[in-house]
Amino acid sequence: MVNGGSNNGGGGFWWNESTDDMGIEELEKFMCALEELKKKVNMRCDELSMINGSSSMAAAAS
Repeated sequence: MVNGGSNNGGGGFWWNESTDDMGIEELEKFMCALEELKKKVNMRCDELSMINGSSSMAAAAS
């Protein structure tokens, strides 16, 4: 189910995997993995915002 790779055995991304046939334990792992993905996306957005903000300030100062 959820692993470090970018796709599952069916050739799609793990976050697109159907949850219909998952048991409670699998659903809990899936939810934790989605929360971790969300955290990483938010961190990357913050990084990009800081980069864009600092480059905008540098352009305004010159």
